Amino acid sequence: MVNNSMANTHTFPNAPFFREVRALLREHIKVTIHVQGGSMRPFLHNGDKVLLAPVAPEKLSEGDIVLARTSAGVLLHRIVRIRKKEICLAGDANSNLLEHIEREDVIGVVDEAWRKGKSLHINSFSKRALACFWYLIRPFRGYILGACCRLKQSMK
Repeated sequence: MVNNSMANTHTFPNAPFFREVRALLREHIKVTIHVQGGSMRPFLHNGDKVLLAPVAPEKLSEGDIVLARTSAGVLLHRIVRIRKKEICLAGDANSNLLEHIEREDVIGVVDEAWRKGKSLHINSFSKRALACFWYLIRPFRGYILGACCRLKQSMK
């Protein structure tokens, strides 16, 4: 059961918080955190909960959502490409920004995700395939979303 009570919410500075998350994952203890921001929309929203699990660098695969150290700080983004030691990450909502990291920069992988207590089945075949498609159409997303908004407005 997921408790959404604000009384159980604590805020910590990012650096010590993520050091602790990394230490727990290294001890093979899974950690639940809240998603902050909108860079993973439409698959993960601000406030969703994710369960992070430890992962060996050689077990990472394209489509995994990972918590990683990047030049922009610690981010929760999707692996879109792996080339030997280099990994390219992208937020699902980002149309052209990629982060380049090494496998060792990955802190943990998303094992499960919930929105308002309901499982998002984030690692199911269908969600991963949809996320791949969403990434591939990124140059056209603005046009598609604009057309959908205009269609929605005309139906009112």
